[in-house]
Amino acid sequence: MDDKQNIAHVVFSGLGGTTDYIFNLIKGDTKKKYLHHIFFFGIEDLQDDTLKTAKEIASSVHITKKSRGIDRKAYRRISLAITALHPLAITCHVNSLILPLSIAFKHICPIIFVEHQANHLKSRKEKLWSIMAQKRAKFVISLTEEYQINLVKLVKRFYRTEKNVIIKSGIVLDEYKKIKNQSGILRIGMVSRINDFRDHETLLKAFKSLEVENISLHIAGDGPLKEKLESRFQANNISWHGTLNQMEIREFLSGLDLYVHASKGETSSMALMQAMASSLPIVASDVEGISNVFKNGNGVLVEVNNSNALKNAIQELILNQEKRDELANKSNEYALTNCDHKVMFNQYDKLL
Repeated sequence: MDDKQNIAHVVFSGLGGTTDYIFNLIKGDTKKKYLHHIFFFGIEDLQDDTLKTAKEIASSVHITKKSRGIDRKAYRRISLAITALHPLAITCHVNSLILPLSIAFKHICPIIFVEHQANHLKSRKEKLWSIMAQKRAKFVISLTEEYQINLVKLVKRFYRTEKNVIIKSGIVLDEYKKIKNQSGILRIGMVSRINDFRDHETLLKAFKSLEVENISLHIAGDGPLKEKLESRFQANNISWHGTLNQMEIREFLSGLDLYVHASKGETSSMALMQAMASSLPIVASDVEGISNVFKNGNGVLVEVNNSNALKNAIQELILNQEKRDELANKSNEYALTNCDHKVMFNQYDKLL
């Protein structure tokens, strides 16, 4: 009989970077120290590719579909499924579950809550969930030092120093590579969910105003704003790739010449780490969760919602191959030093 201890990872079933976080954390357990179990929870259907990957890397996969709003039956179903495992710990990535899980497992096992939403973009409800995590969780994980500093400012007197730790995100670095583009068309791209927290509109406006030829823009991702933006910004050199699985994302990034991440805020962007691991020069918005990554001139930062500034930054790099090569090398150096999934797991293991 296997005497390894069980870890339950609870993650939102919809599109987003939290699933990648869990997958990379589990892959970081290279010595298979624990039995990892993934619990998908939410109102959205799980993508087939996501389910396939989860089954390949986890000891078990569970899906709990819930109704909108408070769904006590769904809370009970997922709690019973986790209870059957007798887990050593529960890693919670779903804001709305911090209270029901902390009640259900108060005397059974610790709850480790991972903060994913940029602090300055949190709604009132999300702020209350962060306060609840400070009260109820055994540990609260921030993904960067800057995030933790801003979390202190957000929750104020509710902040519990002894509960809070920083564990930086990581990815499987050797899965990413750069392929030389032979097409003669310089390819610019972005990978992200297309919603109010990102700034695709500014990117599209900037691209349309570029005064250079032989370029193309490639948008990967889906979300509530995709249809609207796609209808507004139609052009032969703009491609909408929709949702991509992990292998497709790696292929997508490997074929780009320049990565642009237009966003209103991040916690720790998985897409940026993937772009850096792919040795891409990067232009990104100067906002929380991004600016801290580019302190040493390893990327170009521009003001958020400023399409003219973004246009100028992109155009300068298009016309300067030497600068693109310099930034590409710095991207790779940063990824190798800061984005290793094995380091992420080792820090998590010490927490356990």
